[in-house]
Amino acid sequence: MTEIEGWSRGRSLLAAVSMVVALCMAGLTPPRCVAQSTWTHTDAQQGFELKLPRWLEAVPAKPGDLQILAQFKGRTEVRSGLHKGEVEITVWVVKILKQAGPTTGDGDAPGAKPDEPQTPAAPELRSLTDQRTVWLNGGRTLAEFLERRELQSSLAPNPRFWRRPVELAEDRPFEVLEIGSTRGVKYGALLRAFVVEDDQQIFGIVMFGGGLDGVQRDMLKVVQSMRLLTGDDAERAARRDRDAEDPYPDGSPYRDVERRREVRDELVAGWQAFDSDNFILVTNVRSSKLIDAMLTDLEVMHAAYLERFPPAEGADMSAVSTVRVCDGYDDYLRYAGQDMDGTGGYWAFVEEELVLFNPEKRVPKARPWLKDLDPVAVLYHEAMHQYFHYSNRALAPACWFNEGYGEVFGGAKVDRAHRRLKDIEPNDFRLGFIRLDNKNKATPPRLETLLRMTQPEFYSRDPMRNYAYAWAFCYFLEKQRERTGRSRRDEWADLPDHYLQALRRATEKRRADLPDDAPDDWINAFQFDIQREAIDEVLAPLDLADLESEWQKFLRRM
Repeated sequence: MTEIEGWSRGRSLLAAVSMVVALCMAGLTPPRCVAQSTWTHTDAQQGFELKLPRWLEAVPAKPGDLQILAQFKGRTEVRSGLHKGEVEITVWVVKILKQAGPTTGDGDAPGAKPDEPQTPAAPELRSLTDQRTVWLNGGRTLAEFLERRELQSSLAPNPRFWRRPVELAEDRPFEVLEIGSTRGVKYGALLRAFVVEDDQQIFGIVMFGGGLDGVQRDMLKVVQSMRLLTGDDAERAARRDRDAEDPYPDGSPYRDVERRREVRDELVAGWQAFDSDNFILVTNVRSSKLIDAMLTDLEVMHAAYLERFPPAEGADMSAVSTVRVCDGYDDYLRYAGQDMDGTGGYWAFVEEELVLFNPEKRVPKARPWLKDLDPVAVLYHEAMHQYFHYSNRALAPACWFNEGYGEVFGGAKVDRAHRRLKDIEPNDFRLGFIRLDNKNKATPPRLETLLRMTQPEFYSRDPMRNYAYAWAFCYFLEKQRERTGRSRRDEWADLPDHYLQALRRATEKRRADLPDDAPDDWINAFQFDIQREAIDEVLAPLDLADLESEWQKFLRRM
């Protein structure tokens, strides 16, 4: 039983002692906001309900974040106060256990009596994904919860906030905690928390965003609307969940049904899940035509990756791959976070999720560069990273290969009617960069330098240039594979396969030093060493100067 399930079953305790947390950005002047209609969010499993303004939409929490029970984000206009204009707000419903429990794997053995001697359990070897989940949900105080999500946490009480105390349950008023703005008192608080708690747990609502005090009335109504579901209300909400149709009845054609159920259990209002043989696609996109096209493309490209680079021996290819498609770039950033601004999609190997945005949505004016980005090519690129995660047993190839071949497959052309790969054409986005360099008579990077770059080096040393030339080299190798007769240089045509074989040999050599039951992704501790050993082995018999000379001729002909 997870700690969330345990809390859900113990709602009688929560009804007696609960907490609401509201994090608010500054500004103490009471604003005059436009009246907002509301909608109701009901969570039968967690046993709560609250009302939110229409401009706040449900946004899924990141996989593994068990302390955030619900997340809402949105923008609205503020017409008075210090924060005039558009503000963007995030709302979290949170629950924090103040003692170690099932989420962390700490505590007594299941079923053990308090005074009974216990045999220490053998240490559990957790995957990186599980380690992240344990760490992220390991905070036992409000400050620790905030710190682990990279928010400020130096809270101080503000007993003067309430004119009339607000209570959640059984005469328990909220204590108000704040972090003051560094800009001065008139800018209010950077963070504000309304807290009720006991010795066991904390439950609440978290709100933050620039100019949150500009929508203070709406936000306080959210806090005041929170109620715990008990009795008939709880039963009605639970019945609605039970009556929902099971998408995976006995005899379902899909594999990894357990994982698919887990993904669907995390769906929030406005989001749906769609299945194919190898994928579950989670989206708030409404176009069934687009959804069908993306599922078709994913399956066609998966078959193409499988044919070109078969899985390593022992690779478990039974896992279903999760793909999340956000309905536009704004929704993409709301889910992924502002630190992903400037990206067209990403594969998060720790979270085991591929995240993209709707390629049919209008490009935001603030990001005109998106007009030059082909989101379908991004899908083909990032899906290859996802494929390699499973087919290579969690170890990615070096960036020249991983990003280079991602961009090669980004040029794929899919025949959706016949569900097949028609061709792989030059990647227009990267080709344009190479042609511009040719026009400016720029010197290409040294090939050996490119092939030996670690991931930090690849992304910090002119990444746009590195992506372009990594694509150009891998595309050159693929063109060598297509040649026949005397014009074909086998040592170059076979280089990608030789590299992947060397990488996998070096991986298994290192894996032998790990515990027998170590999760696959522990091998990432040796990632750079393994990648270096693999490229050393592949380059040793080659005439690198000859290879580089021929590649540069290929570049000049582009």
